[in-house]
Amino acid sequence: MDKIFSSAKKKVLKIKYPIVRVYKYNDRTGENYLVLTERKDIRNSIETKQNDSIQAFNFRLKNGLLKEEWSLRDFIYKDKYIEESSIWFWTKYIEVKDYDGDGFMEPIIIYGTNEEDHGDDRMKILVYHKDEKKAIRHQNSDLDDARTTQVDASVFKMPLLIRKKIKTLLEEIDEKGFTNFNHIYVSSKRRFQFEKEQLLVPQK
Repeated sequence: MDKIFSSAKKKVLKIKYPIVRVYKYNDRTGENYLVLTERKDIRNSIETKQNDSIQAFNFRLKNGLLKEEWSLRDFIYKDKYIEESSIWFWTKYIEVKDYDGDGFMEPIIIYGTNEEDHGDDRMKILVYHKDEKKAIRHQNSDLDDARTTQVDASVFKMPLLIRKKIKTLLEEIDEKGFTNFNHIYVSSKRRFQFEKEQLLVPQK
């Protein structure tokens, strides 16, 4: 991968952060590369072990050249109440597979943050289904009422086998204690009890 993503090539592709993982995959769209990058937090000109930003890219080979199909970027959040200390990709849970057998790979990207004082960590699960992003966003907190899980309505419209995989991931992450779900689903228009089993039933 060092030859494909050399320093010169990274500059052309506008990859600014160090690469931490590359997933090469082939599907009906052609040859693809999912590239994960993280930037170390620089404080007082000293590089720490924490990350302050992440960025991911999906490049597709077209006519011998890599073209960006989509990308994502996020960074640590700080205000007078919350101060996240790091953000990173949870590569243990990241997969690129064709879950529903339609010939298109579905990258599932998971990342999270760390907030040491109050447990106000964040976690996101992003599924790229036919190059369209579907998201589950979770906010941890020591306070029950402050913990929320937001699920895009489009998540429920994905094929069942993909939703089953998401449910399994949520259960694994919950069991490991990386998040603290209180099973509340929040959207811009409604608030109601959300159990992970609902992922298996398309919403109207």
